[in-house]
Amino acid sequence: MALPPLTALAFCLVISTGGSQGFTVEPAQSDLYVRIGEDAEFTVRPSSAIEGGNWAFKGKTIVMWIGTSSLIFAEYRSRVNLNFTSGSLALRSVNESDNGAYTVTVTAVGGAAQASATVTLHALEPVSRPHITSNANSFIEHNDTVVLACVAAGTDVSYTWIEYNRVIPNGGRLELSASNTTLTITGVLRSDRQFTCRASNPVSAETSEPFHLNVFYGPDLPIIIPDPDTPAYTSGTDVTLTCSAESKPAAVLGWYLQGDLVPSGAQITIPNVSTKNSGSYSCRAFNDITGRYRTSSILIDIKDGPDNMKITPRVQ
Repeated sequence: MALPPLTALAFCLVISTGGSQGFTVEPAQSDLYVRIGEDAEFTVRPSSAIEGGNWAFKGKTIVMWIGTSSLIFAEYRSRVNLNFTSGSLALRSVNESDNGAYTVTVTAVGGAAQASATVTLHALEPVSRPHITSNANSFIEHNDTVVLACVAAGTDVSYTWIEYNRVIPNGGRLELSASNTTLTITGVLRSDRQFTCRASNPVSAETSEPFHLNVFYGPDLPIIIPDPDTPAYTSGTDVTLTCSAESKPAAVLGWYLQGDLVPSGAQITIPNVSTKNSGSYSCRAFNDITGRYRTSSILIDIKDGPDNMKITPRVQ
């Protein structure tokens, strides 16, 4: 087939101003998102049979056709595949330079009606697996502010922060930057332990490895447990007091007996109790990282006779 007649006829089809008579062409989607390097499928649906048409990108013709004869412009000859029946177009191996608006103009059989549709191509680089960094290696509960940053490669990347399985909303102690690339945690808590970041764009999504915060906390108020744990003791019984306190790192524990610090660790034993053992027994828990300490006390009142001894907890 000689090119000039085809070119002239296709041109006539494009500039035809015949009435639409209800003839339309609709794109399957007005915005087409494709990974860079993959093929873009510009699917369109004319309302009736078509005779020919053309596709243009940024005002420059890519391909024109009549029936099953087509003219593909030089720079697209190895990249274009045309569906003559519907006018749909496939563009192979797209890249960022292909981004923009593609307009198809088709003519109904008989040439009396013409319709156009536009599809905008977004060729995007898929996101890489994101990585989380922190402003410090460790934090002290209630004192410190945590700043986590999420970074991923790709085009038009959006970020979502997740704590365990909960998507983090913006506001309160947990504040997101305008771009969602950073998460700021004010007054960090021991419960702020594990965070992940999800990076996505319309063609891909990846999630970071869980990021675990190292938060030092405590000590909490010590708990003192007597053994035997009974409301009444017989004179001469050995009584053991055990102290524990939630803390990271583990709290240093010591006992105050009648006001004097006894470096005995978590447990002390009072052998062969008698009235002379009456008094206050206090356990102090100290965290040498947070610099905090808490104290709990038990008041032991030992009496001769059948009632013998009472233990009364007291918190300082």
